[in-house]
Amino acid sequence: MSHWDENVFRALEKYLPVKVRSVHKEPMASYHVNWIISSYLRNQLSFLGSPVTKVLFNRVTLYPIYLIAKLGLRKLLPGHTLLVELEKID
Repeated sequence: MSHWDENVFRALEKYLPVKVRSVHKEPMASYHVNWIISSYLRNQLSFLGSPVTKVLFNRVTLYPIYLIAKLGLRKLLPGHTLLVELEKID
């Protein structure tokens, strides 16, 4: 997915003769869960330093979070795909 989000398409309505009809976001894919969680937590606590965050957030310590996310929480988080349906206004 590019850097465009739903707001960009809504802003296009001001400049082009189009209207956003619908927006659909794909749930996060299960194979992205581990990477997203570990990257997010390490980034949020980066002030602790890389060695500390690597010790705190590893496969063993993050396993319960990964498991919960893969069992259903991931469906609440947006994935890579954004489908926006536009309607041309005459």
